[in-house]
Amino acid sequence: MSRIGSLRRLAVSLAVCALLAGNVSGQSNPELSQAQESLHKVATTETAGALHEEGVPVTDPLVMAKCGSCHARHDKGNMERISWARTTPEGWQNALKRMILVKGVSLTAQEGRLIARYLSTYHGLAPEEGVPVRHIAERRIHEESNIADSDPGKACAKCHALALTLSWRRSLEDWKQFVELHSARYMFSPNAEIVAYLARVAPLHSPEWEAWSARTNLPNLAGRWLVIASMPGHGKYYGEMQVDRAGDDEFTTRANLTSVRDGSRTLRTGRSVVYGDYAWRGRSKGGEPASSAPDDRSSEAREVLWIAPDHSRAEGRWFWGQYQEFGFDVQLQRASSNTTLLAIDRVTFALERNQILGLIGPNGAGKTTLVSLVSGTLQPTEGSVLFEGKPIHRLAGFRRALLGIARTFQVMRPFPGLTVLDNVAVGALFGAAGSTRQLAAAREDANRWLHFVGLDHRARQRADALGGPDRKRLELAKALAMRPKLLLLDEVMAGLNPVEIEEVITVIKKVRDQGISIVVIEHVMKAIQSLSDRLLVLHHGEKIAEGKPEEVLRNDQVIAAYLGSKRR
Repeated sequence: MSRIGSLRRLAVSLAVCALLAGNVSGQSNPELSQAQESLHKVATTETAGALHEEGVPVTDPLVMAKCGSCHARHDKGNMERISWARTTPEGWQNALKRMILVKGVSLTAQEGRLIARYLSTYHGLAPEEGVPVRHIAERRIHEESNIADSDPGKACAKCHALALTLSWRRSLEDWKQFVELHSARYMFSPNAEIVAYLARVAPLHSPEWEAWSARTNLPNLAGRWLVIASMPGHGKYYGEMQVDRAGDDEFTTRANLTSVRDGSRTLRTGRSVVYGDYAWRGRSKGGEPASSAPDDRSSEAREVLWIAPDHSRAEGRWFWGQYQEFGFDVQLQRASSNTTLLAIDRVTFALERNQILGLIGPNGAGKTTLVSLVSGTLQPTEGSVLFEGKPIHRLAGFRRALLGIARTFQVMRPFPGLTVLDNVAVGALFGAAGSTRQLAAAREDANRWLHFVGLDHRARQRADALGGPDRKRLELAKALAMRPKLLLLDEVMAGLNPVEIEEVITVIKKVRDQGISIVVIEHVMKAIQSLSDRLLVLHHGEKIAEGKPEEVLRNDQVIAAYLGSKRR
């Protein structure tokens, strides 16, 4: 018995796992029959190979036992229909519910959880595939306004979010069966174009899935996490969450949140399961009984988070309410002993010791404003800044300097009445160790940093006599004399010639090698690409991209916003 033939003979029972319930109407419909005939044309010579796509073998004994009566298992371990579909935890949970209701499958609650957990982990989506459909599980309102009228996906969007369909990944033959059964139930005319579209944008096999399935491990999330959150009507929050392992992929949580607006505190405890090493699903509630107010912060909530593949960060939503309308938007960053920074309002980023983060964007994007909010030159109207796990957004700039944050300025303003040496000595006196230094020691330190940046031969000159390139070196030396843990550089290469730029790049890399974390604002793309471990791109005050330089600079949104029209 061929696989395709058996799939067709089992069409009605397979409707359960295709998220279709009920019986297909048996009435004759000439238009529908004609449309269904067009579907068979999908299997042309060009696409015939896709009908024999390799499935994803099923290895779980419980799934084989409970699903085997409808989904026969073949020699390679593939089970009909199940091995040719992948989806989110919610997709598999809904499929199980329909199997129970329509087919009368008998499952205990524990068996149902175990089956859903196995399928969501080994027949789920890769992290990159999960990002575009996250809003479905997070119960967010998301307007799909970018679907053109000519787009075949418009047919799906007439009844529900297109993302609901695209949260499933299927083989070509399974998409064909899906469209046939769906059209019969909801009385619309299917066509080959829709099948081809779904098979193209949501294929069973993708590079992301192949890479992810080869390296999926037990999630390693235990430890301390920094949390930033916001809640409509309540403002911003910051805090920490302790995550402890309670099983192979289960965790308990204890989160302490502090309101930026009024300083009030909220304690939440919970329990979660992580599917596929990245899909966090759980429940939590406040330490105090919730009041009758529908938006009480102690209300019991569902937790849905997307965890980055390297387990360094997570983001998502904790929500409740009759329509899931209340809750926190949350972002988590794994805490470490290294320098860790989080800044929020429209932008969130993190930086660790020995890292260089390049900050780019068009003029007016908010780059200098962001650096000023971190250094204390500007105070945020809301949001928070955490440095080494502690909130510093209420601290004055000089107190942040004592903690180890130093910066340079685009507009260089040395102390005009002082020598180059004493300009740098001021930084030594008022930096991270300034309270313990004497003037003689500060000058000795200043000499060392002037030599470091190649300006020691001008130490005795008045600072206001320096030219532009030397003033930039002076600006860098002043910041370094403050002995920072975090150095914020604002366009230190602007106006320099290629030789001078290479010299500054060499100096900055030497600074990084001393264990100092660096944020560099720069428009010289060759320099920023050479320097940066990661790039963060701002546009209109919002982060539009972050990642490795080579990846970010290929991003279409970055190219359009910052570099001009898309490269050919």
